[in-house]
Amino acid sequence: MFQRLALFVAVLLAMGALLFLAARRAPEPHPAGVHPSAPAPLPPEARDAFASRPLPEPLNEAGIVVTKSRHTLELFSGSTLLRTYPVGLGMNPVDPKRRQWDLCTPEGHYLICAKNPNSKYTLGLVLNYPNADDARRGVREGLISASEGDAILAALKRGECPPMNTPLGGDIVIHGRGAGNDWTAGCVALEDGDVRELYGAVDVGTPVEIRH
Repeated sequence: MFQRLALFVAVLLAMGALLFLAARRAPEPHPAGVHPSAPAPLPPEARDAFASRPLPEPLNEAGIVVTKSRHTLELFSGSTLLRTYPVGLGMNPVDPKRRQWDLCTPEGHYLICAKNPNSKYTLGLVLNYPNADDARRGVREGLISASEGDAILAALKRGECPPMNTPLGGDIVIHGRGAGNDWTAGCVALEDGDVRELYGAVDVGTPVEIRH
């Protein structure tokens, strides 16, 4: 009986020692949502200080990404995100633009083809909608003629704004006058202060990707 009790006590002591060693070797848990290899997120005050720095005019390697589902416009310099602005969209903010007066904001890859300092919506950055994909789709679906599609493609090849008076529509502009709701006919609307900053930072030829 004594031998069995001694064996039981020895087993308990051994298990306790193993648990103690395992606890000492276990890594400390990482905060929720933070990967062990990820850099620590910037504190709010550091992010605010970064966002308040004035942008160069024009910005080097500027690029714009509009995400419709998030109602945001992101401004990049190369791969570095510099600004995130809230935006308003067309009165039909979900669907991609297909034709004139459908009140949709297009989706795809575009360029700024003109800057309008006299826009009635504060300032305007004109996008080269319809692009080549839009033109080919329009011809394929019978919305525009082959000659209208060729005219769009020729203007794009010359680096000019395409014809915007076809059934595909046009005059898609990043402009001001408020981002609080979806009120445009298909344009991307910013707050006036934001569009003034953006207008000075980008130039004709800046790529603009509009995502769903």
